[in-house]
Amino acid sequence: MDKPGGIPTVSEPGGIRPTVAEFLMAERPELADIGKPGEAGICHRLDNETSGCLLVAKTSKAYQALRAQIDAEAIEKEYLALLLGATPEELKIARSIAHHPRRRNRMLVCDTADQARRYKALPALTVVHRTQLFPATDHRAVPYALCTITIRTGVRHQIRAHCAYAGFSIAGDRLYQTAADRRIDTLLHRRHFLHASQLTFQSPGAGHRITVRAPIPEDLQEILDSMT
Repeated sequence: MDKPGGIPTVSEPGGIRPTVAEFLMAERPELADIGKPGEAGICHRLDNETSGCLLVAKTSKAYQALRAQIDAEAIEKEYLALLLGATPEELKIARSIAHHPRRRNRMLVCDTADQARRYKALPALTVVHRTQLFPATDHRAVPYALCTITIRTGVRHQIRAHCAYAGFSIAGDRLYQTAADRRIDTLLHRRHFLHASQLTFQSPGAGHRITVRAPIPEDLQEILDSMT
């Protein structure tokens, strides 16, 4: 399905309602028995503000097959993101990510193997390809880079945390931006500029590879239109 931005994937204690899972179970009550309780066959998650491709299994067999592909890092995930700064044409970030020891809503990119062991971090690789550069202007104090980002791992907040760690935070991402980033990120954001644009996976039934795409949503396209 094509998840809208601003809607949680699944419910969290004290979190925003309604959720994608609740919508799915209202439309298809039989999904309540697929996968984890209360998750309506959803095979992976997108952050609340992130829009785009979300895999949902309609049977337990399909759920198990898709989850096995995710665990084996066999599903290709492509995102569209607008980053602060003039990124290189290609950037690879291979750093383990752990839950932040003091801030529950954030993740921590580990600098050393010792730190990764201490915080039980998970390995993660993010590959960034710049597709368009918007230079700084009289109205924009900083250049922005429109990028396609590919991942196979799926650590929580992976793209957001990795990009910020590399010095190129996502436009509108107030959680991971520095105070300096927030001052110069003057675009009129309703949310962070991150969209799950494409997924490639093996069909659990037919066995062939399937690629699905979600077009860029109107609110993000409006931002791009304002920059050209």
